Amino acid sequence: MGYYFSLEHTNMLSNLIDGDIKQLLYQIDKNEEDREIFMSLVNDLNQNLISTNPDRYRKYTSRILESISNDRMSTDDFYMDTSDQRILQSRFSNTTISSISDLSGILKSFDYKFLILKPRTQHDDTLEEVVLNNSYNFSGLFMQPKDILEDDNFALLNSFKHYEKLMKNLDRWPAVLIWKNQKKSFLIKLKTNRSLRDIVDCLNRYGEISLAEMEEMDSKEQINYIIHLSDLHFGAHNNTKRIERLKKIVKNTVESCEEHSDIDIVITGDSVDSPKDVNFKNFKLFVNYLSRLISKDPHIIHGNHDLFNRGISLNPSKRRKYSYINSLSGRSIIQLTNNITLMPMDSNIGGSWAQGHVGDNQLQDFERKIQNTRTEDRILIALLHHHVSDLNDITSEDWKRKKWYERLFPNYFRNSLKLTDSKEFIDWAEYNNISIVLHGHKHIPYFDDESISNALIIACGSSTGAVEHIDATKTYISYNLIKITNSSISTNLFVEDALGMGPKSINSKLIKI
Repeated sequence: MGYYFSLEHTNMLSNLIDGDIKQLLYQIDKNEEDREIFMSLVNDLNQNLISTNPDRYRKYTSRILESISNDRMSTDDFYMDTSDQRILQSRFSNTTISSISDLSGILKSFDYKFLILKPRTQHDDTLEEVVLNNSYNFSGLFMQPKDILEDDNFALLNSFKHYEKLMKNLDRWPAVLIWKNQKKSFLIKLKTNRSLRDIVDCLNRYGEISLAEMEEMDSKEQINYIIHLSDLHFGAHNNTKRIERLKKIVKNTVESCEEHSDIDIVITGDSVDSPKDVNFKNFKLFVNYLSRLISKDPHIIHGNHDLFNRGISLNPSKRRKYSYINSLSGRSIIQLTNNITLMPMDSNIGGSWAQGHVGDNQLQDFERKIQNTRTEDRILIALLHHHVSDLNDITSEDWKRKKWYERLFPNYFRNSLKLTDSKEFIDWAEYNNISIVLHGHKHIPYFDDESISNALIIACGSSTGAVEHIDATKTYISYNLIKITNSSISTNLFVEDALGMGPKSINSKLIKI
């Protein structure tokens, strides 16, 4: 069976395929808009599925469309408590639930699921050619987004099994993700000498060993990973559990990287909440843990909280004299493997309150260091703590609870955080062909590919969730994973908004180089 699906249907389609009927019913029951999205999904399946026997599936989709229309409730009913499964089931007819379950069972029963990630405009075998004109010794469910475009960047949130593998390997797109169960999956590149039909034929003739061989061949390119953490705020109230959770997340991330890849960890400031000896001592234990994970020291720069009490600087010249040893801010450039260069900058040399400033002297100094060691095709990455982008352009997420002074004095608050010489920094970055800027400070993860020409600004939120969530039971642990190969730079913004629930990619970006 084949199906061109819409990206807005991704989450519901994945629950339908995985057989998670309870979660699917919660989604449908949440509000009118989600119910309409589900109706659109089922209608899409009813009209556009590709099969040698489409009536087998259409009898279930038609039954769902008819029965769920009769289940429709008033708008007020959508806000009733549906945490009790009995209440939830009472809001849908037995016909609706059984029809959804039957369709889900059929979709789940296919031996292999194929998720094809490439624009339909690219020349390749169509699903019709693969599904209708071949007979295989296995059953397959073939799915392809119908609205993905060239250079499109998106996150398949809470979606298909093994999506983390898919999002971590953006550099292999266009590709097909093939999975049989929760434990086993294969991500295979689609290229001029390897079409979808070639992959399916190999699976049919030689079994899964052929998929494993193709996947291994695709992963032999030299790979660098940078795990970007920021704003840990050791010593902050109620931070201990989140720090332990972060340690496990970083460990899982390191273990998920290819064996032959080179891994570095970068921490862009505010490692402690206030520059006290006990906070630095505990932070050093954390750094030692990271060093053991990757067999090298992390790259750490200063934030305003590392130097000034409560992070507030009324006189930038009066820094805390003692700071964590081996902090790199404002020091020499760092050469990583595969022609990657880090430039650890100190953005705390000026500005009042929590403002930042880099300064002409530092910019000129790093420019000389770049020129003295310049090589062709080098990837230059600048590290600083403060925001480069205009804070007015950074969306304040709806999950973040604003403090009283943010609500009463929003303009003053934004000005108290900014990098005062951001324009000068941007001009410097453009002149020196900087590829990536990594920073933290405002505890909101985001991408900016517009402020600096031919460069990507990547912000990390707080990696220990040191931010007030509107839901007191939740947090917002944030980290970024940057993957660099000979041909591309890909990055994902990951967050975990409830301890132990697992991090999810909220956005992704791929740049061909």
